[in-house]
Amino acid sequence: MAKPLHQLSPRHHQAVALRIAGESPQSIAESLGVERRTVYLWFSDQLVKDEVQRRCRDVANLISERLAEHTLSALDRLGEVIELPLDTESLTVAQKLEVIREILDRCAHTLPVSPGTPSPLSGPRALPRRPPPSTSTAGSRTHR
Repeated sequence: MAKPLHQLSPRHHQAVALRIAGESPQSIAESLGVERRTVYLWFSDQLVKDEVQRRCRDVANLISERLAEHTLSALDRLGEVIELPLDTESLTVAQKLEVIREILDRCAHTLPVSPGTPSPLSGPRALPRRPPPSTSTAGSRTHR
């Protein structure tokens, strides 16, 4: 059993970066010019494990921040689409609803939902896809 590390060397940091990038222990060993067993020993050390976890958290946080930025941008665009007049020839009601659905579907992937809790924008209670109303029944709808 190797002695526990007190601090990470530059090679340890390189190994961690390669692992976070998805490289295998064999590939890391070849890249750094060490034995594969050495890489396994490094990654069994608690200090290295903690560094890998910290960097994974950093990557996850960065991804979450970027998704949130894109979600806000999409929601801004949704507001613009909703405000478009319906009497324009460039966008029919069905097309407008499809754009709204697409934006909401994309946003559903970024909502913070607890494990086991269905997203409010997906599943059986999601916004239903409805065909555009026919002209013969459009006037006979009742509002609830």
